[in-house]
Amino acid sequence: MSTTLTTPDDLTEKRTKLLKIIADDLGQKEFARSQLNAHLYYNDVGKHLEEDDGEEEATIQTTTGLLNNIAEEDGYLEKTQQGGTNSFVLDTEADEEAGDRVTAVTPSEIADIVAQVADRHGVAMNLPEDRYIEWGFVCDQVNSAVGHRVLRVASNPNEYCLTSKGLQLVEDELL
Repeated sequence: MSTTLTTPDDLTEKRTKLLKIIADDLGQKEFARSQLNAHLYYNDVGKHLEEDDGEEEATIQTTTGLLNNIAEEDGYLEKTQQGGTNSFVLDTEADEEAGDRVTAVTPSEIADIVAQVADRHGVAMNLPEDRYIEWGFVCDQVNSAVGHRVLRVASNPNEYCLTSKGLQLVEDELL
């Protein structure tokens, strides 16, 4: 991570816009890229964009690479958690509030999640018990039976927060 902050004048337009949104809307709260993108999608962030352009709002979505660059090159963000260290099978349609299992790691958990998806979609699944350790195989078989992507292998995301100095500089010079 850079110990000095890139001056606001030297930031790209997209980085400037993202930093304004993060500072004003999230402050120093930790966030993952997916949470930031959901915030950008579901909230009116037009006040942070210099023009009233709905198309611009739709394209402000970010990538892990961009957030890493803002942390490592510009010094405004701190990576508080390195992602990708813990993988799991994710049921993208699970309803946790209804008691559905959302993630699975062990063969028995994966068998449960396969049965859950099969019940939800009314399909029969007869996977060999010894193949539940092959996550890619399980996801491919279930997704094929259902007809669309329901299961996927995922991992914990990177998490970020604004540094104290970064927040102060954005508040002083950009907001």
